[in-house]
Amino acid sequence: GISQKIYNKIIDQILKNLPILKEWLDSEILKKFDNESWNDSIKKLHDPKNIGNFKSNFYRRLAFDEILASYLISSEVRKKIAKNIREKFINPILHSRAPVSEVSLGVAVGIFMGLTPTVGVQMYLVAIVWTIYRYVFGSHFNLPVGLAMVWISNPLTMVPMYYLFLVTGYLVFDIQHGLSYQHFAESLGRISQTGDMMDQIAEGTRFLLVDLGWPMVIGGFVYAVPFSIISYYITKYLVTSHRKSNARLEGISYDEWKTQYETEH
Repeated sequence: GISQKIYNKIIDQILKNLPILKEWLDSEILKKFDNESWNDSIKKLHDPKNIGNFKSNFYRRLAFDEILASYLISSEVRKKIAKNIREKFINPILHSRAPVSEVSLGVAVGIFMGLTPTVGVQMYLVAIVWTIYRYVFGSHFNLPVGLAMVWISNPLTMVPMYYLFLVTGYLVFDIQHGLSYQHFAESLGRISQTGDMMDQIAEGTRFLLVDLGWPMVIGGFVYAVPFSIISYYITKYLVTSHRKSNARLEGISYDEWKTQYETEH
């Protein structure tokens, strides 16, 4: 291994070639740390004489930088999440010109399918339901909105959401020793790295619906049924309120707004 002497020589060499960075903290903030620059703080941090000197200005300044950086990164993450929610869920609903009942039913169908362990085929299932609903029953729901809502199940939410279904199914069937979260996550991770997309869908379906079986299926239904019903009425209320607000802004009645803008499909 590397001896302490060689390690210190490497650190000294790095510190001598440390680039002089333009200060990014406001002067008022710097005063709180006795105007310690980032460069000086880094050099003092690696000085053996300062080991354990946690109350010093240079250490406090670097700690502040770490906290600030973490906050900025988390802030950007929150912005991206908010943007995705707005683009994937809110905009398709509010920008739709379909009748309120069709938009609401589209949301309900999409939420229902998104809360079932049918990874990879949820959009196809929404399209099949739409086809049956339209050509067999002669009714309609908004297909684009339904397809958008299945994104409630996505790479970020899939593992914890599906495991919640599984645990709920275990409770329903009174299964005491089921699959652990770590094992479950690792299994889905391995499936996501096998073959092409069709292989992944086939393996994922086999794992969720065949290997895990009824606990996964029933656990999903426990959430899919009530949340789809709730989402229908919430969507109906919010879309109606939004359209009435648009009508007021244009100085017309809600009925007039519907006549001008709503589109039957």
